[in-house]
Amino acid sequence: LWRDHDSGPEPQVVEIRPQTLYAETRTHKLHYAWSEILKVVRRGGIIVVQVSPGVTHLVPVRAFREPALANEFVTRLQERITQQP
Repeated sequence: LWRDHDSGPEPQVVEIRPQTLYAETRTHKLHYAWSEILKVVRRGGIIVVQVSPGVTHLVPVRAFREPALANEFVTRLQERITQQP
């Protein structure tokens, strides 16, 4: 997974964990509570995970072994964020 920086793409890990969405880069390890996630959508070959107006994680569908796993990732994230009080 990657995101653009002045220095070029930076690899990322994005995982669904029991209590949080976890994102890791070379320099940061971040945990987002489900209530912090604003939106999860799939746009073509990209899964967009918006955690604030200025922070979005882009997860390429090609990061999954098969398209069905990408769909499952989106479904699970959407279920988690809609179950918040």
